[in-house]
Amino acid sequence: MLENQSLRDKGGVAQAQAQEDTSKSLTQIKTMLYGTTDSEPQDIVLAQLAHEFYNTNMLLLLIHNLHRIDFEVSEIIILDI
Repeated sequence: MLENQSLRDKGGVAQAQAQEDTSKSLTQIKTMLYGTTDSEPQDIVLAQLAHEFYNTNMLLLLIHNLHRIDFEVSEIIILDI
């Protein structure tokens, strides 16, 4: 019984880490798409990003797994991408 609880706790930690990693990655993608207050987005970076999204079916994966992503991170996907 304690072993099952320990596995659930570890799963929760792993899920929290995955949420954090996803949030960081999507924030970086947003920066690539829109640039920052100091710099405009670079065409070559946008082309590489589009190429990777296409090759990995990333947009489809994001849509299918939107329910698994934190609300704040989901807003990044829905509103910005």
